[in-house]
Amino acid sequence: MLTYKATIPAALMNAALDQNLVIFAGAGISMDPPSNLPTFLKLAEEIAAGSNERIGTEPPDQFLGRLNDDDNNLHQRTARILQSKSPAHNPLHKEIIRVFGKAPSPIRIVTTNFDDLLEQAAENLRKPNAPAVFSSPALPIGHDFDGIVHIHGRVADPRNMVLTHRDFGKAYLTEADGWARRFIRDLLTSKYVVLFVGYSHEDTIMNYLTPSLPPENASKRFALVGEQSDDANRWQQKGITPIPFPQSSATDFDALTETLRDLGNISEQSESAWKSAIAKIARQEPTNEEPVNDLLRYVLSDNQKVLYFTGAATSPKWIDWLCEPGNLNLIGMLCKPEISTAEGAMVAWLSTEFTEKLEPKLFDVLSQLRRSISPIVWIRTALSLRDATREQGPSDDAKEWCLMLTRSIPHFIGESYLIAAAEACKHAGAPDGILRVYEELTARINEDLPHQYHEHIMLRH
Repeated sequence: MLTYKATIPAALMNAALDQNLVIFAGAGISMDPPSNLPTFLKLAEEIAAGSNERIGTEPPDQFLGRLNDDDNNLHQRTARILQSKSPAHNPLHKEIIRVFGKAPSPIRIVTTNFDDLLEQAAENLRKPNAPAVFSSPALPIGHDFDGIVHIHGRVADPRNMVLTHRDFGKAYLTEADGWARRFIRDLLTSKYVVLFVGYSHEDTIMNYLTPSLPPENASKRFALVGEQSDDANRWQQKGITPIPFPQSSATDFDALTETLRDLGNISEQSESAWKSAIAKIARQEPTNEEPVNDLLRYVLSDNQKVLYFTGAATSPKWIDWLCEPGNLNLIGMLCKPEISTAEGAMVAWLSTEFTEKLEPKLFDVLSQLRRSISPIVWIRTALSLRDATREQGPSDDAKEWCLMLTRSIPHFIGESYLIAAAEACKHAGAPDGILRVYEELTARINEDLPHQYHEHIMLRH
């Protein structure tokens, strides 16, 4: 679970587990044995075999358009060529289906492939829960569908296969038709996170698809790309975040299958396995391994899984890790007026595990906040500090903690929590802190603040 071939972003893990993931699958998934199907370019060359035409540098869709002018049966002949290869689904098809978890969880796949190999894999893995199948031009609603969508048609209905530049124009460019453009725009502005698999940035489809990509939701689009066979920067320019996977050569795609297997393992992971794996990470010190860190970013956003981390993590170095850019943004979280359930678990852990131990790393973080500290964080800190000083008695460290806390009293803290802070100051031997609490209470009386109202701030997290 933790030895990923590629770095799987937390957003992708979240989408897979929350059933908000859509996989957009291209010709690359059907090339390995026993599928052995060609790329669109190779398919165009096979279709032209026996004619005097050669594709050269001409785009495949335009080349096929010229062939179609002389051969009205081009679509039927293409279907026969594909069917004659007797393709069977390969391990990559299987892993794509596994990404969506076990039946009856929904499958959401969009493919530009004409074959039915994804359906074969789904039937093999999910009997009797076969997914619904849609084929152009009769497509479902892009923002709410469940099944496998053949956006360019399928061999079972050759007439509607998108092959030539005229076919692509109808699917993507014309106002009268444009079914593919409408579906994709609806999909890419929805709640779904989309992962492109089996494409190169140079594929014909990408030239038609890119203009359909809306600028909003760009953070929800990813593509698995080979480190040697593709150009990650070109994907970024198209508004799609590349996820590189390692390759020993430009023709090595083993890690693509393994990466999807990793994602499928995440989807199928039992809760007990999650707990064991997360606790194993948490008991160690932070690592620089990006796959592990991406997993943790997901874990810390989940209301249940965050508890597996906080129940096992004891190293103060996790505080440094949480402050690093791209992780939790700990300082920002500790300033939020309202915090989520998962964030509340983190605050409780910090208070119990580190405030009560008067941990210097947490002291340094809290010292930066001053009066911008979240009321919930301040209350948790005050209560933990009171318990710690009551047990440990006075010390220089305890005194510094108390002075820091009483210098940063936020507005609208209930009086009972102010008294807890004063008790901590008393046990720590910090009379200046007691004085600050007294001044705060006096100011409230003088200003006639409705402090009884503020007692409603409770520890809800």
